[in-house]
Amino acid sequence: MNQKQRVSLQSAFVLHKRPYRESSLLLDVFSCDYGKIGLVARGVRKNRRGGAAVLEPFNPLRLSWIGKSDLYTMTSVELIPPGLRLTGKSLYCGFYLNELLNYFLHRHDPHPNLFSHYAATLVSLSENPEVETALRYFEFALLNETGFGLQIEYDSKTGAEVEAGKRYRYWPGQGLVESNRLVDSIGGSTLISLVQRKLDGTEQLTESKCLMRMMIDHYLGEKTLRSRFLFKA
Repeated sequence: MNQKQRVSLQSAFVLHKRPYRESSLLLDVFSCDYGKIGLVARGVRKNRRGGAAVLEPFNPLRLSWIGKSDLYTMTSVELIPPGLRLTGKSLYCGFYLNELLNYFLHRHDPHPNLFSHYAATLVSLSENPEVETALRYFEFALLNETGFGLQIEYDSKTGAEVEAGKRYRYWPGQGLVESNRLVDSIGGSTLISLVQRKLDGTEQLTESKCLMRMMIDHYLGEKTLRSRFLFKA
């Protein structure tokens, strides 16, 4: 991108940060209207009470920047009160969300709907210790919003709507097909509940987790998620 860009007070979250030179930070940022971008926050490490104190993952921010390359210069940052606090299991889940976004998002590709899903998921993680349903809904939204379209409402062979009393198997690249197997299949009631955001019960949570894990691993290929190892540790 060669055209100079000047953006003011854009809603955004920091996905990842790392030190840069003696006093600056390099940031991977997910913004509402501009997608994932790279920012350099110059001099913020000199004063921990300044910008560096709020440039933490999961903080809802308003960011301003300027530049014309793939690495913009941050000009201001504001924390949107009251902020969020993730601890324990929720904190590791937050790292998992950020790692997924870093892998699946392309730079300068806006996803305002996914941004809203992400913000709402962080709120859910901060308020509810039962994290599994929030994670499944976010994973489903991520795959659909980034173009990997997880079509689970119809049988790909017959075109028939999914039925609650039947079982199905999802084949990447082919879609959903009815299955007579109990192993490696998922109940129609689980698929319907996932689409309607009404997952309930251990069986539905387990089946939807297996489905999301299979799809995400398929598209990640040989990439690994460090957050999974952190969570297990």
